[in-house]
Amino acid sequence: MGMSHRTAPVAPAAKATVGPDDVPKLLDEMLRAEHVSEVVLLATGNRIEAYAVVDAFHGGLTDVSGVLARHSGLPLADLTDHMYVHYAASAVQHLFAVSAGLDSMVVGESQILGQLRSAYAVADDAETAALADFTTRLVKAFAYLNDHRDQLADAVFVKQYGLTRERAQELVESGNGATEFLPLPGDIAGPQQKLADLFTAAGQIPDPLDVGPEFDSRFNDLVAAAQKETGS
Repeated sequence: MGMSHRTAPVAPAAKATVGPDDVPKLLDEMLRAEHVSEVVLLATGNRIEAYAVVDAFHGGLTDVSGVLARHSGLPLADLTDHMYVHYAASAVQHLFAVSAGLDSMVVGESQILGQLRSAYAVADDAETAALADFTTRLVKAFAYLNDHRDQLADAVFVKQYGLTRERAQELVESGNGATEFLPLPGDIAGPQQKLADLFTAAGQIPDPLDVGPEFDSRFNDLVAAAQKETGS
């Protein structure tokens, strides 16, 4: 079930908008509902759609729409007036149309396919757990490199690239080969969206670009915790 630019006026669509940081919370709430066993939440600037596996059609609709209504602050009836529902083969057909860009404001645009991939990845608990583990290890690895620049110079720049010890030391002291990971600021997507909009208006980007899904702040707390643990 979902809502898009084709079915909803601006006001209810704006209230129903789901930001990237809200997606995991809504997924968790839907999965805790009585009838939902699996769900993917596709949230873009022009649509919000939930693709769910449920054990009862009407019960599943109530569970999913109830979560979306609570998030939007709209009465359930006001929200569902602008929503569409597909099931079984019809749901698959709709998903194919969406992924092909046939249901987009700009017909045929390809960004939606990447947004669907991202939505699936967020919904995949195993992948999310793996990404969380990788992020923690990566922060710690670079913290170690930052604290052991002499070893980095010898192992990489001298032994692998054949540089002199002096040149290798210059490189690591200037920041080459090591970096610092920082939690993403909450407003990071705003300036990038303005830049993308300028490029679109100038004709440098053929289709409107939603940059929001490119910035994933789900692991901010993990990055901060790893930094605290390593003293970086």
